[in-house]
Amino acid sequence: MPEYATRKVQVQFTQTGRRLEVMITDEGRGFDPRPFMEIEPSRAAHSSGRGIAKANMLSFDTLTYLGKGNHVQAITDIG
Repeated sequence: MPEYATRKVQVQFTQTGRRLEVMITDEGRGFDPRPFMEIEPSRAAHSSGRGIAKANMLSFDTLTYLGKGNHVQAITDIG
């Protein structure tokens, strides 16, 4: 969307041993991620929100939204 064309996102990767941490911060106003952390059948046909649940359940050991919801910390063991 044109109104978002100039926004930026910061991504920081840190690896300590087998632990990989990804910190992502965007310039958005944020949101409440709690309703999206698990797959909710009533939202199965919605156009957004399923990716957060998939990342939380399948991709990372922990997925934590910080502050107003525009900053996320994802941690996984890369074994």
